[in-house]
Amino acid sequence: MSEDRNDENTRIMRNRLRGVLNSDRAVLTPTELSQLQKRIADALSDYIELDEGMEMRIERDRGQRVLHLTLPVKAFVADGEGEKRG
Repeated sequence: MSEDRNDENTRIMRNRLRGVLNSDRAVLTPTELSQLQKRIADALSDYIELDEGMEMRIERDRGQRVLHLTLPVKAFVADGEGEKRG
């Protein structure tokens, strides 16, 4: 494995660990975070068809909690009528 690949893997693992540590400091339990993730996905489902792999984390940034979402999008839905576009 090349050194660049090792550096990238190290960066990924640090980010994942940082996310785990930050979520431990959040005011929501893992169950509540899971419920929040589901409710966000449900709320967006009229507009966006999501792919698997939604990621969510809560971090502290300059004294505030920040919610970060990664939403893999399959397609956009036109006018909430179920017709896909894009």
